[in-house]
Amino acid sequence: MGKWTAKWQEVAIGDPRYIFGVKDVYSNELTIVKRYEPPPDISIDNVSMVSNVKAGELRTDTVTIKSDESELVVVRLKGYSSLEGEFYNLAVSIPANGYTEVETQARFNTAGPRSISYKLYYQGVEFSSWSGLLEVSPSG
Repeated sequence: MGKWTAKWQEVAIGDPRYIFGVKDVYSNELTIVKRYEPPPDISIDNVSMVSNVKAGELRTDTVTIKSDESELVVVRLKGYSSLEGEFYNLAVSIPANGYTEVETQARFNTAGPRSISYKLYYQGVEFSSWSGLLEVSPSG
């Protein structure tokens, strides 16, 4: 009796908002369940990350976030590994018009290659991401 959709839809002229809704299969009408403000003009600018580490060693990444907003905005930064899943999750206050560096730490105990990604969320919706490769060597 419908499917979940998530898309940008203009609520009023010049007022785009992110909405979640249910679309009726027969009439194709969208019933809005929840509205979100557009994401802020903030993005992951760079991630400084080593490409190789030994299993069990604590590693530190530096995530640089750029803001073109005129005021402070709070976003959520999450870090993911293709093998371990989520390894970092923290709300971050991003000051207006500038750059913010966030240091993350994680320890991976299993050797092997994996993809590391960082994602920014605003009001629960992902709006910026970065990914890179990490090789974890056996310890010892």
